[in-house]
Amino acid sequence: LTTLRIVKQRGVTSLAGLEACAALKVLFVAECALRTLDGCETCTGLEALYVYGNAIESLSALNTDGLQRLHTLWVNDNKLSNLDGCERCSALMELNAARNVIVYVPD
Repeated sequence: LTTLRIVKQRGVTSLAGLEACAALKVLFVAECALRTLDGCETCTGLEALYVYGNAIESLSALNTDGLQRLHTLWVNDNKLSNLDGCERCSALMELNAARNVIVYVPD
């Protein structure tokens, strides 16, 4: 499995169990009820993460060396007040963080 799409499933509240998807490159969990990204850090081959339209308040799960291939991140329409964690994603080229409540952006 290299691409997983879960859209408009309000019962999806976490990314628990993703460690079983070792080959995952693209993950869509959009317009669900995610509050955290905990679990995505186990997908070390992840290149694109689309988690827009959820209730995510923190990107701290990205603050790991495990997501060095992540180049696209869409976290728009969440509840983020900062982008802490993104700085560890050295391959990041595209970031969509529109319609959050961001008050701080790391260097």
